[in-house]
Amino acid sequence: MPPSPAAKTYRPDIDGLRAVAVLAVVAFHYGVPFASGGFTGVDVFFVISGFLITTTLIGDRAANPKIWPWLLGFYRRRILRIAPAMLVMLLLVMAAGWFVLMPGDYAELGLSTAFSAVGLANVFFFNHTGYFDRAAELLPLLHMWSLGVEEQFYAAWPLVLLLVFGASARNARVAMAVVAAVVAAGFAFAVLQVGSDMKAAFYLPF
Repeated sequence: MPPSPAAKTYRPDIDGLRAVAVLAVVAFHYGVPFASGGFTGVDVFFVISGFLITTTLIGDRAANPKIWPWLLGFYRRRILRIAPAMLVMLLLVMAAGWFVLMPGDYAELGLSTAFSAVGLANVFFFNHTGYFDRAAELLPLLHMWSLGVEEQFYAAWPLVLLLVFGASARNARVAMAVVAAVVAAGFAFAVLQVGSDMKAAFYLPF
């Protein structure tokens, strides 16, 4: 698979941030006393992803001004990066679930697998459960909610940037201002939603 034209520079600092985020999330799930806020490692991953994807999209757009090759090339690389490992994992979880889950739990696993396969795991778990109200062992795909948010971001953000490119007429300062306004509005909405509907703020991509 040919890399993106913009994906040429290795960033050890970003790999370091990823390591910190992973360790924080693992420590939180293992109940380490000083890591009660370790779940925010997922937010760190989202920020890293937003930075890298935006950088890649802008760099690729400069190298390939034609819209459809740019857009379809991005989606193709994302699918090839995510789908093979994800589908193998889903098959293995379904196979293991056949032996260890009760019929009702296995049926729910089948539904969550179908939603996960199309990037909607977060929507499934938003509608069917809360993150903390059942034993995670009975919800082996619960962690897929975050990948669902990522995939929905991958689907929507290039289209947002396409509108930004069109509105800014290649003026970098205008483009940065528009993106900053979109990000600030999204952050403000998220903060308000935590107060009004914490479950939606947790699971949904907005």
